[in-house]
Amino acid sequence: NQHAAPSRQKELWIRNKSIDKEIRKLTSQIERVEKEIEIDEQEIASYDTLLIDPVKNQKIIAEDDVYKKYEDVKRSHEGHMIEWEKLQEDLDKYQSEKEKLNN
Repeated sequence: NQHAAPSRQKELWIRNKSIDKEIRKLTSQIERVEKEIEIDEQEIASYDTLLIDPVKNQKIIAEDDVYKKYEDVKRSHEGHMIEWEKLQEDLDKYQSEKEKLNN
């Protein structure tokens, strides 16, 4: 029965290490996605500025196919937001599990 406690301690240590690894991985992925979201939002703001006055910017809008690009960026942004939410949920799950293990 003396070996039961060290074995349980080792299990907890191994699980904690595994959770820490997942938390680091998810944190890194979240940071990457947040950068993508920031880029998307800057592009959307740029298109919003052009599209606020379509008459004044008619030539640019027509030549650069702005409406299609604008919709593409908005779709990209939506995809990044969904990805961010999923990653955040996973991170919360691991952080909660770690908290339970350590209490």
